[in-house]
Amino acid sequence: MRRPLLAALMLLPAVASAAMLQVVYQDQEPASLPYLSRYIITPDYVRIDQGRDQDNFLILDRKKHELFEVQHDRHEVLTIPTEKVNLSKASKLQATLADSPAPARGKGAIERQVMLKQLVCARVISIPQHPEVAEVLREFRQVLAAAQWRTWQATPDDVRQPCDLQLQVLKPGQEYADGMPLEMRYSNGLTRILQQVDEIADRPELFIVPVDYKMTTLPR
Repeated sequence: MRRPLLAALMLLPAVASAAMLQVVYQDQEPASLPYLSRYIITPDYVRIDQGRDQDNFLILDRKKHELFEVQHDRHEVLTIPTEKVNLSKASKLQATLADSPAPARGKGAIERQVMLKQLVCARVISIPQHPEVAEVLREFRQVLAAAQWRTWQATPDDVRQPCDLQLQVLKPGQEYADGMPLEMRYSNGLTRILQQVDEIADRPELFIVPVDYKMTTLPR
């Protein structure tokens, strides 16, 4: 396992584009301090961190649909491959999508709500620019769907949240319309607000993993 992963990551600088899109959100969960989530997007790969080069980070391989979690503090790299999700035991309750114009947020802006009956699971305001951002957010959710499904099944019934099942397992990423989300609000209290978007020069060093890190795979 070590050799294929190492080779894939070390090839990143060779295929990175001349310019990369940098998107930064401020995230906040209930009773917690806000923090940053930075996405550095290329056609083939995405780096996700908390806004600092030295942070632990994730790499999304958009071609192979795999996620690599690089943990500097533990000198480890965790591989999370995409898996087929068996939903035979999942709830059949379907969410409803409702899109409406949001002209106050810019030309072409829309607000999308994902609802389970009267419960609003997510409310996302997006603009049509940079459609690759929504694509990346959906791809990230899709890679994690199987792991989220295992977590859901292991969660006691009395603390399960039906919105989590809808958004993370049944139709991961359904709340993202085409374009770039400006604001995301979820029923669990999480908010995500766009802080910055710009093109930055190619920085291949952000995609390199030290060769002496231990390689592991997420248990199934």
